[in-house]
Amino acid sequence: GLVRSFGVNKIFPYGIIICKRKSWRKDWLHRSKYWQKCYRVDSDEEALGLLIKEFGQENLKPVVITPVDYIMQKVDSMYDELSKKFILQSVEKGL
Repeated sequence: GLVRSFGVNKIFPYGIIICKRKSWRKDWLHRSKYWQKCYRVDSDEEALGLLIKEFGQENLKPVVITPVDYIMQKVDSMYDELSKKFILQSVEKGL
C-alpha cells in the first residue's frame, strides 16, 4: 500500500525487501509496478549495508521510510551515523 500510494502520486521509490533467498519465489512485494528499483536481501544487516553503499552519496539526502518496527529499531540504533546521509523517520529521536 505504501509503494502504491507513492506511485499513484508519481513518486517511484527504491525498495529494499528483506526476504530469505529460499523464499524469493513466494515474495510478491518486489513485483509492484511502482518501484523505481527494488532490491532483495537476506538480512537486516545486509539491508542497512546496501542502503549505505547504494544511496549514501547523493547531493540531496534520500528519505528512508520503513513500515517494519524491528528495522526502525535498527535505524534508530544507527541514527547518528545514518542521519548524516539520510532523512530518517525516528521513534526515539522524535522526528
